[in-house]
Amino acid sequence: MITEVQKALNTPELKTIWTNNGSDTPTLTGDAFGKFVSADIKRWASVAKASGAKLD
Repeated sequence: MITEVQKALNTPELKTIWTNNGSDTPTLTGDAFGKFVSADIKRWASVAKASGAKLD
C-alpha cells in the first residue's frame, strides 16, 4: 500500500495540488509519518497551552 501512496503523491496532478496549497509534497509514509504527526501534536499542544488559547 505504501508504494501506491508514493506513486500517487508523485503524479503531476497531486504535486500541483500540494504546490498550489503552499506545501511540499509529503515524503513520509507509514511509521515515519505517524511519528511526525505525534511529535507535531505535542509541539503545538504546548504552544497552545502556553498562549492561553481557548476554544470558542
